[in-house]
Amino acid sequence: MYMESHIINLDFSKGTVFINDTGSHLRHLPAMHRVRALFEKYFTGSVHLYDAYFLREITPHADSCASTR
Repeated sequence: MYMESHIINLDFSKGTVFINDTGSHLRHLPAMHRVRALFEKYFTGSVHLYDAYFLREITPHADSCASTR
């Protein structure tokens, strides 16, 4: 799964706005079940993954989460 983002940074630190268009970036997003499997493999105890934006737990069989859609 891949996500394409177009990023524009706004800097207000010098009293005026500075706009920096960093362009489009393609990022690889691994499936959530694959991330969970790796944590379960290399760490002991139960694994709980949370959506970074909504802070809700991601179910064990989820392929993605709301903040990566």
